[in-house]
Amino acid sequence: MYLKDGYIHDDDGTVVFFRGCNLGGDSKIPTIPDGSTHLKDSLRLDGEITFLNRPFPLNEADYHFKILKDWGFNFLRFVVTWEAIEPELDNYDEQYLEYVCQIISKASDYGFKIYIDPHQDLFSRFSGGDGAPAYAMESIGMDVSKIADTCAALLHQTSGKKMKKMNWVTNHNRYATATMFTLFFGGNTFAPFLTIKGENIQDWLQRRYIAAIMKLANKLSLNPSIIGFGSMNEPHFGFIGLKDLSKLENCAFAKGAIPTPFESMVSASGHPIKVNNYSEGIFGRLVVGKKIINKNGANLFKEGFTCPWKQAGVWSDERGVIELLKPDYFEKLKDQKVDFCNQFLKPFILNFKKELLAINDRWLVFIEGVPQEKYPSFDNSEASNLVHAFHWYDGATMVTRMFFPFFSIRADNRKFVFGKRNVIKSFSDQLFDIKKITKEKMANMPTLLGEFGVPFDLFGKLSYLTGTFYSQTMALSMYYDAIDENLLSATIWNYSASNNHKYGDNWNREDFSIYCKQDKLGKRATKGFVRPYAEKISGVPLVMKFDSKNKIFYLKLLNNPNSGNSTVIFLPEIYFSDDLLIEIFDKNYTKIIDNFIIEQEDKHLHVKILLEGEFTITVSKKR
Repeated sequence: MYLKDGYIHDDDGTVVFFRGCNLGGDSKIPTIPDGSTHLKDSLRLDGEITFLNRPFPLNEADYHFKILKDWGFNFLRFVVTWEAIEPELDNYDEQYLEYVCQIISKASDYGFKIYIDPHQDLFSRFSGGDGAPAYAMESIGMDVSKIADTCAALLHQTSGKKMKKMNWVTNHNRYATATMFTLFFGGNTFAPFLTIKGENIQDWLQRRYIAAIMKLANKLSLNPSIIGFGSMNEPHFGFIGLKDLSKLENCAFAKGAIPTPFESMVSASGHPIKVNNYSEGIFGRLVVGKKIINKNGANLFKEGFTCPWKQAGVWSDERGVIELLKPDYFEKLKDQKVDFCNQFLKPFILNFKKELLAINDRWLVFIEGVPQEKYPSFDNSEASNLVHAFHWYDGATMVTRMFFPFFSIRADNRKFVFGKRNVIKSFSDQLFDIKKITKEKMANMPTLLGEFGVPFDLFGKLSYLTGTFYSQTMALSMYYDAIDENLLSATIWNYSASNNHKYGDNWNREDFSIYCKQDKLGKRATKGFVRPYAEKISGVPLVMKFDSKNKIFYLKLLNNPNSGNSTVIFLPEIYFSDDLLIEIFDKNYTKIIDNFIIEQEDKHLHVKILLEGEFTITVSKKR
């Protein structure tokens, strides 16, 4: 495959559209111990840790891959984590790595193209998310068993039923996640004194991370179904770029007791402190009181270690006086405001790319900026082999766990939107804006929507009582309408084989899986995401649209008859059966009756137009 004019092209020159899913949401957590976050002992470190059989055992693979293929998916974003590959320092899980090779080989038998997603949220399971092994945090002296006691992270394991949905996001503003991301991306700049065997913590962490991912890459280097790797899922800036550590900044979602960065540093070092208690709704954020955190004065750091930001002189507790000394410590670099994406994230991406392409120089690197924030800039020489695999979610639906087709709140600017057509337009405009940034600032590299989805526990899990998924189907249909309008490849979040009605995806009360073993045939809301789409286009795509009400699919393209290739359209049986009406119109919308060849094969329509120019293909059912 190769990249040209903002699209991914197959070796035969056709433009390729990928539609698939993230496999799987439960791959964030180990099988031993059972990493389901509602279990209090799921973070134990006194025994074996393995992710073997994530996303599902080999003997169940045919069942799941057949479902995914029947849905029309041609692409998988395959979730792995650093911890899964290297659960302990220098101890790679060879059995897990062999399993991944086998499960990928099985996926290849079903014709899927795949990219490997080195997933993380909030840096690590031990800071409330997933990704890095415990040793990464222990390397700077953190006692991961004290993270909850010091309020360095909000953990489902210790919060239990008090853990509100989406509260995990607030950990971006807590000490453990913010500190580790700051060190991972900016240790050389903000903690030059912090070294491991003479190597700065930033270099050490990045080297360990990249080495783990390359361990897997080497094992998969000859598999033709693998088209590339992600560099990192949803990277975050930590404290980098914050203007004033005494204030809560860049907080995407505030609910409950959340410390400012300074307060989080104080609490992590063993000091009880009173912080703001927040409430957040559709009208914004309010301080609704105060709460003392770390009442017992627990210290996150083991004996002989201390907070690196206290070492850097950012704050002090000498002689019992707690004071913030450098509130803008992370804001400027040589008197210039720091640019996290270009000064810290981009060099990491380019280094990752260098290491990956040394293994297979045809692979693609799927990169991300900070969600709902900014993205690195790239010129043409830097953008080779790069795909912008950004994420987008309907924030109001995620937070409220309600969906109304006639009302939404934009995720980017929080403006209210009324009316179904305006809501769809809002979704489309948000995707268009990101695609525009990619074109103008990222050398027009291809764009792929790596994550989007809908919670299935809407309206207090009403669908599990009724057995219907009307709201979720409507939401997904509207999301895909916006995706089609922007001519995007996309992978929905997610497919979890272990999903269940009680605990959802088994991670921080999320319930996004499009599969659930407790639902009929494991399927839910399929009419929302099983849709016709053009898998391959011989020429330049111009418009793709599906009218689900009238069951009509439209594809407009600038046809290239010289390639000898067909345009291939997936037609799902739930919308299209045998009695198809296939029509082709020229740019004047005059129907053409010859100079084309049409073949149907296994839910796919192959259309070869023998003329050059602009054409529209419509597919509907005969009346």
